[in-house]
Amino acid sequence: MNMIVQPPRESLRRDPQLRTLFADLSGEAFDADQQALYERIVPDEQHRMAAARDVWRHEELVARATVNEILDLYPFREYHDRGPEKCIRDVVYVSRYATQAMLLRDTDWYRDKFLHWMRTMIQAFDFPARDPERTTSHGNPHPEITTEADRLPSNVASIHDTYARLRIKYAEILQPEHFELMDVPLQTAVDVLTTTH
Repeated sequence: MNMIVQPPRESLRRDPQLRTLFADLSGEAFDADQQALYERIVPDEQHRMAAARDVWRHEELVARATVNEILDLYPFREYHDRGPEKCIRDVVYVSRYATQAMLLRDTDWYRDKFLHWMRTMIQAFDFPARDPERTTSHGNPHPEITTEADRLPSNVASIHDTYARLRIKYAEILQPEHFELMDVPLQTAVDVLTTTH
């Protein structure tokens, strides 16, 4: 039986105008007109748009810094054609959908629309194991993340390392009130993308 799953009560996805706006995005950042439309539809949520702007302003820098650390720790370049470009693309997509989930107040939507699909895709790759002798060009700025990743099955260790670092890098660069809004979607990405069952 096909059932339409209703969004959570607090979700802004219940608003038909926002549903239309988000359906047209396909994982892209909002342009100026879309930002203004969001703020007209839900004027009480302007703090969410301010957080999204903060994310979008830093997104490329954060994605590249995250991927550079991962490429230093894991030998992706040796195992995957165009590995760096694909890693950056994936990290940006996770970030953009996390931002949309924050704007919609709907982590269920993010998990169901994007993360389950993404998990299937990235876990299908044969990611190389981390060489314990490798460090990043600055050492390993977050050894606790790598230690945690090393305890996971090999097919998800680098995934955990990547998206836990993404979350930490946003915590370091975003305004605290903006990171507070982004924290749950970013942690949801770590949790869902590294689930192995």
